[in-house]
Parts: sequence; structure tokens; C-alpha cells
Amino acid sequence: MVFELVSNVYERNSIEKIEKTTKLYKGAQIDVELHNPFPTDVLFTIQILQDKPGAKGAKKPNDKASSKKGSDAGSKAGGKPLPDPFSCKLETIKVRKNQTVNVPLMFLPFELGIHKCFVVFVDENVGEL
Repeated sequence: MVFELVSNVYERNSIEKIEKTTKLYKGAQIDVELHNPFPTDVLFTIQILQDKPGAKGAKKPNDKASSKKGSDAGSKAGGKPLPDPFSCKLETIKVRKNQTVNVPLMFLPFELGIHKCFVVFVDENVGEL
């Protein structure tokens, strides 16, 4: 017996949109307020899916090949890849039922432009935000 499982999720819908501005090469902290809407305590894995600005054929944030936390596969300048502008020191965070916590993200742009990313919180037992 063979089963073919097909997902019907086509895009991510943001719960909240946060805008932050800073100067080139100047870091800024972004505090993401994370509320656990699930009926149990969860251990979220934090994924940062980056959208590369201005690159032809740029990866879409929901591509499987998109960068995860802190990779350095950015745009090329002088043949060397630039680090991603968004990062998080935490890899996982535990959030109790109905609790809200702050997740600090770091935004440090290495090239001019508008930088976008999705911050996805995943718990294999309950789902993702």
C-alpha cells in the first residue's frame, strides 16, 4: 500500500509585521513578542527565512532552500558572500501555555536596501507560528 501525501500550504501569512530602520553596518535589536496560543507548553525551534534584496531570482522566504538561522549565503560582493542581516542567538525557546515572551533578533545590514525575513517558530508536536 502506497500513500502520496500532498501539502496544501502555499504561502505563509504573517501574524505581525515589524519594521525597523538602521544605518548601514549599524546593528539594531528587534524584540519579537511571542505568544503561545497552543493548549500546551511548547519548545519552539526558531527559524529565520531570509529574502535576499535586489538579487535576480532571489529565493522566496518559503523556499526550502532559504537560509536558516545565521547562514552566510548572502549576496556576493567582491566574490565573497555577505553575512545575512538577520540573526538570533537563540535556537530554541520554551513558552508555557498562554505565556508571552520576547525573542531578541539582531538586524545588521551589510548592503543598502530593504531586507525582509520570516521568523518562524516551529514545534513538531503542535505546529508553527
